[in-house]
Amino acid sequence: GFLCRSTDAGVTWSCQAPTGMGLMAATTLDASTGSLQAIASTGQQIWMALDNTSTLFRSRDDGVTWTNTTQLSTAGSPINAVKCLSPTQCVALVSSPSATSLEAFRTTDAGLTWTRTLNETRGDRVTALVGLGQGVVVALGDPTSTTVPYGYRSADFGATWNYIPPAGITN
Repeated sequence: GFLCRSTDAGVTWSCQAPTGMGLMAATTLDASTGSLQAIASTGQQIWMALDNTSTLFRSRDDGVTWTNTTQLSTAGSPINAVKCLSPTQCVALVSSPSATSLEAFRTTDAGLTWTRTLNETRGDRVTALVGLGQGVVVALGDPTSTTVPYGYRSADFGATWNYIPPAGITN
């Protein structure tokens, strides 16, 4: 039930219960509600964290304290990912096999506000967001899924997304 942070490039670590994260502040990180699923940094002491209810938390002091910013989605049983592509632009993905949905969200103000930029019907999940530089980000579907692998690509910091068909992805 702790977040750990390093201020010396990973040489030493300090772990503590995060303040301001509600359910995540005690020992419930591995419980059915409030479990941390994704975390990313803008590189400017600002961090974003998503829990398994698609609630987004934001830290402005390098992860010492956190505030609940917004709930990105109400889809059931979501799998979340978040990736910062610049000091102000981040993308978040919420994929929910139970709700058969895939939603992408984008912020251009370092996580203060979020806009949905993709809403697709999918029966599987996205397991990774990969930043490729210059605003290009790829969302990859679960390669172990019983359906064919797939993905989405954005070349404009997550503003628009293009589907990557199964022929474009190999296991």
